[in-house]
Amino acid sequence: MFVACIISPIARGQENAQQQYRKAFLQEQQGQYEEAIRGFEPIVKSDALTLAERGRALTLLGYAYRETGQYQKAREAYERSLHIFEGDKEHRVDYANALDCFAGLSRSIGQPDPALRMWSQALEIYEQLNEHRGILKTYANLAGLAMEQKHLRAARSAIDKAVAETKTAIWHWSQRFRVGLRVRTAIWKALLQGLSAPST
Repeated sequence: MFVACIISPIARGQENAQQQYRKAFLQEQQGQYEEAIRGFEPIVKSDALTLAERGRALTLLGYAYRETGQYQKAREAYERSLHIFEGDKEHRVDYANALDCFAGLSRSIGQPDPALRMWSQALEIYEQLNEHRGILKTYANLAGLAMEQKHLRAARSAIDKAVAETKTAIWHWSQRFRVGLRVRTAIWKALLQGLSAPST
């Protein structure tokens, strides 16, 4: 009876944390970043989530901070997330996702070198895991970063690799995400048209 009295509140606390996590996640997906922050902040400070869940919550919290202009808090959240996942072979994709988000922050605040380094790290992990969606997203980000720096040859290279990856991933995407081929083709044509200037 005594043990049950202890376990029951713990179980309820974990269930409440899971519900709060899901709610904050949905709020972030809908662009309600202030609300998502209020949801994520208390649960990342508690022990109600597993370590991996806390790491994911920190990555999401970092993104919400970034979208509301709280760049230092975003950096701290990403650093905590990376610390959780670093060296964790079971959650390497989560580590790559945190690197991807941190790179996006670095790019947005005018730090292209750290962004390039982190996206390159994330890409290596995505490729090792055959995470096609992550590979495509990262090549697109690398292309955008290269275009911003007027490195058109590097941008073209990233686009070419993304197109090649798209061909490899068509079947996977059609099964998992139902992404239409015409939509993907239109996206890459638009990107390629933006790279029509002579190489430097």
